[in-house]
Amino acid sequence: MLPSPTHRLRFRKMTPGDLDEMAAVLGAPDPVRPNRRRRTRDDAERWIAWNQRNYAEHGFGLWIVETHDGRFVGDCGLTMQEIAGDWYVEVGYHVDLHLRGDGLATEAATAVRAAATAAGVDHLVAIIRPENLPSRRVAQKIGLRLERRVFKNGGDALVFGADLLRIVPAAPDLLAPWREIHNQIIPTSPLSEHEVAERATRNHLTVAYVGEALVGCATVRPPAGESGTATLIVRILEPFRRRGLGTSYLEQVLADARGMGAARIETVVLESNGDGLAFAVAHGFVEHDRYVLDGHNVPFIDLHLER
Repeated sequence: MLPSPTHRLRFRKMTPGDLDEMAAVLGAPDPVRPNRRRRTRDDAERWIAWNQRNYAEHGFGLWIVETHDGRFVGDCGLTMQEIAGDWYVEVGYHVDLHLRGDGLATEAATAVRAAATAAGVDHLVAIIRPENLPSRRVAQKIGLRLERRVFKNGGDALVFGADLLRIVPAAPDLLAPWREIHNQIIPTSPLSEHEVAERATRNHLTVAYVGEALVGCATVRPPAGESGTATLIVRILEPFRRRGLGTSYLEQVLADARGMGAARIETVVLESNGDGLAFAVAHGFVEHDRYVLDGHNVPFIDLHLER
């Protein structure tokens, strides 16, 4: 499950031939923690062996990161870590001292997060010492939030984490889950199987999972009219709200709509859906119209993205 290459970087498995480079990276002075014990060449040798065991046991580990022209950058990847008696998948990263500050750790960690999502990892963490502000910034840039403080390996540590949202097209066999979510969140306007199947012929429908749990659905109506307006609707089931999943889903469907050439983005929310309306407003949508369908008494609210 190697991460996909990025604009500047590519990934490969760590081998004993990387000993010199890994010894230099792991043994470099730590400007954040100057009193930390410097790792030795023997430590680097054990590090490589540990990651090779991880590849065999878990299918992932820390991978070597290098530029497309072969320059060594460091390592970044996934390992299993114990926190207070439970095991989690952690994203970790080390960048050559001379290459820090150029966004390479964030670029690599973003690709690793995407690989973890594609592999079905449901929750990703990063365990970071409180004083390590650069690593904390990387974790936050890839969408991890501070979850708790723990005592680990002899000192305090901050646990950043996030549920990983896996988005898949609502192909014919996934139209039923899409309909289930729609009808649960919009009970005043339920859709039949036939209506959902018809919508799928003209709109881009997706469903979203965290691990194996179904958490939401979305619609993107392709750009139409002289204004090139695309309408998108994101719905997250109530037990999974306020965990950053809606924002992640919105970012993806916004990218999909813009990839279709949308010049204007709109959404529509049922007035009784207070969470949905608050979410839209918080993400830059502004109301411009409301209407009531025949036979109904709860209005729909049309909003457009202003930023």
